[in-house]
Amino acid sequence: MTKRVIALCDLNNAFVTMERLFSVELRGVPVVTASNNDSMIIARSSEAKALNIAMADPYFKWKHLEKSAGLIRKSANFPLYSNLSARFVATLEMFSNHVVQYSVDECFYLLNENEKDGLEAYGKLIRATLEKNIGMISSTGISETKTLSKCASSAAKKYPATGGVVSLYNNPDKRKRLLNITPVGTIWGVGKASTKKLNLMGIKTALELANFDPSDALDKYGVNLFRTIEELNGRASIEFEPDYSVSQSIIASRSLGQKTDDQNALISSIAAHISRASLKLRTQGTVAKTISVLIQTSLFAKNEPSYSKEESHTFAFATSDSRELLKAATALFKKIYKPGFNYAKTGIRLTRITPENDIQEDLFSSSAVDEKSDSLMSVIDSLNSQFGKGAVKLGSETTSTKWVPQSISRSPNYTGDWSELPVAKC
Repeated sequence: MTKRVIALCDLNNAFVTMERLFSVELRGVPVVTASNNDSMIIARSSEAKALNIAMADPYFKWKHLEKSAGLIRKSANFPLYSNLSARFVATLEMFSNHVVQYSVDECFYLLNENEKDGLEAYGKLIRATLEKNIGMISSTGISETKTLSKCASSAAKKYPATGGVVSLYNNPDKRKRLLNITPVGTIWGVGKASTKKLNLMGIKTALELANFDPSDALDKYGVNLFRTIEELNGRASIEFEPDYSVSQSIIASRSLGQKTDDQNALISSIAAHISRASLKLRTQGTVAKTISVLIQTSLFAKNEPSYSKEESHTFAFATSDSRELLKAATALFKKIYKPGFNYAKTGIRLTRITPENDIQEDLFSSSAVDEKSDSLMSVIDSLNSQFGKGAVKLGSETTSTKWVPQSISRSPNYTGDWSELPVAKC
């Protein structure tokens, strides 16, 4: 594999910072953003982290800090975050022709090793441009491999003296110093189970993992850890950009706004999950062969009877048609639903996902029916894109609103919805 200069840019405290762009009163105070019916913490400001608030904690655990420490909770606003993320990517594309988005707040991109002012200086120029263009602070790691760039980016975020950019490219001594102070469990691609096994073997730092015999790791742990070791030694073993990348499973689930045993409300929530998941299928040009439906009561309601059930259906031919998915999901729901329970969550899962071009044609099916399905879904997606999410819905989505999750402190979508723009009067 050709040696490349790979950079990883990571936006610091992304969701909280995105909220602060438009709300001055959120700056300098502990802030968290919450998802899943405003119940789970998904982002924390540095001030909130200093209060030992952990990621994925239930918010009620820390609600008392609203009075004692001035903690503020914001409801997650994913349309706003997605719009700002697109601006993040567009800014990076001003500096590199090869940008691959890894997540909402992280991108890998390629640099030219002959950059005249040096890689770190160039990285700081990009960092300054991001702050100027979108108002957000970032951390950047530069190296020969994606894994090392992730390590370097974490160091750039952790140590202010770096100026937000750390380059390990063509610097093995600097690489060894950083890996020696990096816990093995924080390395990209090393999971909790592998961390425990490696610790028992006396491997506690990234440097000790880098010195582990790759062939021995391949035999004992498989190809993923082997590739990680190669990457830690500066040998690129993970493709910068795969030939194609599709989600192998799509999960859409959400806690209900209020607990209910109303079948119409539960089916309405499942229909909304279908709309989101099927759109993702079509956006990435894929189809799913298996759908699963989940319903469950609250995990925290000690004085109420509990029930949780999931059931699956496999289609004869994979599909991305919302109507076909909903028809199967409704049948599954009726199969697993039991009256007398206060349901708190529903969800669907799509699996056995493949590119739509790989579908095996059915000798006895009508291609005209398939074309009509594709055309209808395309029109629905186009209308929702033009007139806003939810402009066209599945009928079952509109039967009840009892399930709609709470978002009591959601910010307006300042950058993506004309109706939510701030109004100035003079």
